[in-house]
Amino acid sequence: MDVTPLIGRDRKVIQSYGVDGFRISSETFARNVVVFPDHVEDFDSLPQFLAQKPDLDVLVFGSSRGFGGVDFDGRQQARAQKIIIEAMDLGAACRTYNVLMAEGRRVAAILIFDSAA
Repeated sequence: MDVTPLIGRDRKVIQSYGVDGFRISSETFARNVVVFPDHVEDFDSLPQFLAQKPDLDVLVFGSSRGFGGVDFDGRQQARAQKIIIEAMDLGAACRTYNVLMAEGRRVAAILIFDSAA
């Protein structure tokens, strides 16, 4: 029995990450990005991102700093917008985003580029 989820070709799938950047749906990004199921944007700061009032349930935050990447104020701002932030290392963030996106959840992933990853 095949249990591989069907993911539309228009969906943004995180394929890999490393010193060269992030590979997302066959495109490489060597900078901080926000990955949505249907597009990728540059990422500057969490307050600036949240000010756009994204329509999300879960925001996956991945960096080489893991749990320490999101400060208290950022978490409070997200909580006020009813967005759950899950901070984790890059590998876990990429996998978690892909699973939630495949399930059709309202999710985005902030990926922090570190050329030493």
